[in-house]
Amino acid sequence: MNNKLLLSLLTLVLATTCTVTFAEPQYSGMIVERDVMVPMRDGVRLAADVYRPALGSQAETQALPIILHCTPYNKYQDDTWDNALFFVQHGYVVGGISRCTWTL
Repeated sequence: MNNKLLLSLLTLVLATTCTVTFAEPQYSGMIVERDVMVPMRDGVRLAADVYRPALGSQAETQALPIILHCTPYNKYQDDTWDNALFFVQHGYVVGGISRCTWTL
Protein backbone atom coordinates (compact mmCIF):
# COMPACT_ATOMS: atom_id res chain seq x y z
CA MET A 1 0.00 0.00 0.00
CA ASN A 2 1.49 3.35 -0.93
CA ASN A 3 2.05 6.07 1.66
CA LYS A 4 -0.57 8.50 0.28
CA LEU A 5 -3.33 5.90 0.44
CA LEU A 6 -2.31 4.83 3.93
CA LEU A 7 -2.24 8.45 5.11
CA SER A 8 -5.68 9.08 3.57
CA LEU A 9 -7.17 6.03 5.28
CA LEU A 10 -5.62 6.96 8.61
CA THR A 11 -6.97 10.51 8.31
CA LEU A 12 -10.44 9.20 7.47
CA VAL A 13 -10.42 6.83 10.46
CA LEU A 14 -9.27 9.57 12.84
CA ALA A 15 -11.76 12.09 11.48
CA THR A 16 -14.70 9.74 11.96
CA THR A 17 -13.72 8.47 15.41
CA CYS A 18 -12.41 11.59 17.17
CA THR A 19 -14.70 14.04 18.90
CA VAL A 20 -13.86 17.45 20.25
CA THR A 21 -15.02 18.22 23.76
CA PHE A 22 -14.67 21.40 25.76
CA ALA A 23 -14.35 21.76 29.49
CA GLU A 24 -17.37 23.00 31.37
CA PRO A 25 -17.55 26.82 31.58
CA GLN A 26 -15.92 28.17 34.74
CA TYR A 27 -17.73 31.52 34.73
CA SER A 28 -21.34 32.38 34.07
CA GLY A 29 -21.06 36.15 33.68
CA MET A 30 -19.13 38.68 31.66
CA ILE A 31 -18.20 42.29 32.36
CA VAL A 32 -17.68 44.46 29.26
CA GLU A 33 -15.60 47.65 29.33
CA ARG A 34 -15.96 49.70 26.14
CA ASP A 35 -13.32 51.98 24.62
CA VAL A 36 -10.56 51.43 27.18
CA MET A 37 -7.66 53.57 25.94
CA VAL A 38 -4.50 51.47 25.52
CA PRO A 39 -1.21 53.37 24.95
CA MET A 40 1.16 52.00 22.29
CA ARG A 41 4.95 52.40 22.18
CA ASP A 42 4.70 55.13 19.53
CA GLY A 43 2.34 57.21 21.69
CA VAL A 44 -0.82 56.30 19.80
CA ARG A 45 -3.75 55.34 22.02
CA LEU A 46 -6.10 52.66 20.74
CA ALA A 47 -9.64 52.16 22.01
CA ALA A 48 -10.17 48.56 23.10
CA ASP A 49 -13.20 46.69 24.31
CA VAL A 50 -12.32 44.36 27.19
CA TYR A 51 -14.46 41.34 28.04
CA ARG A 52 -13.73 39.89 31.51
CA PRO A 53 -15.03 36.80 33.31
CA ALA A 54 -17.37 37.62 36.17
CA LEU A 55 -18.56 35.89 39.29
CA GLY A 56 -22.00 37.38 39.81
CA SER A 57 -21.74 41.09 39.07
CA GLN A 58 -18.04 41.41 39.97
CA ALA A 59 -15.18 40.95 37.50
CA GLU A 60 -12.65 38.23 38.34
CA THR A 61 -9.66 39.78 40.12
CA GLN A 62 -7.02 37.08 39.62
CA ALA A 63 -4.56 37.24 36.72
CA LEU A 64 -5.99 35.47 33.66
CA PRO A 65 -4.64 34.82 30.16
CA ILE A 66 -5.78 37.27 27.47
CA ILE A 67 -6.77 36.78 23.87
CA LEU A 68 -6.24 39.97 21.87
CA HIS A 69 -8.31 40.37 18.73
CA CYS A 70 -7.01 43.07 16.38
CA THR A 71 -8.87 43.93 13.21
CA PRO A 72 -8.70 46.74 10.65
CA TYR A 73 -12.50 46.55 10.56
CA ASN A 74 -15.23 47.49 13.01
CA LYS A 75 -14.65 45.85 16.42
CA TYR A 76 -18.43 45.59 16.86
CA GLN A 77 -18.91 42.78 14.33
CA ASP A 78 -21.86 40.44 14.87
CA ASP A 79 -19.82 37.43 15.99
CA THR A 80 -17.53 39.32 18.39
CA TRP A 81 -19.93 38.96 21.31
CA ASP A 82 -20.44 35.21 20.78
CA ASN A 83 -16.72 34.51 20.41
CA ALA A 84 -15.84 36.61 23.45
CA LEU A 85 -18.54 34.96 25.57
CA PHE A 86 -17.23 31.46 24.83
CA PHE A 87 -13.65 32.29 25.81
CA VAL A 88 -14.65 34.42 28.81
CA GLN A 89 -16.75 31.56 30.21
CA HIS A 90 -13.63 29.37 29.98
CA GLY A 91 -11.41 31.74 31.97
CA TYR A 92 -9.88 34.11 29.40
CA VAL A 93 -9.96 37.89 29.17
CA VAL A 94 -10.72 38.99 25.60
CA GLY A 95 -9.59 42.34 24.20
CA GLY A 96 -10.85 43.72 20.90
CA ILE A 97 -9.09 46.53 19.07
CA SER A 98 -10.01 47.98 15.68
CA ARG A 99 -7.22 49.90 14.03
CA CYS A 100 -7.77 51.56 10.70
CA THR A 101 -4.86 53.01 8.78
CA TRP A 102 -4.91 55.12 5.65
CA THR A 103 -2.84 57.67 3.78
CA LEU A 104 -4.06 61.22 3.21
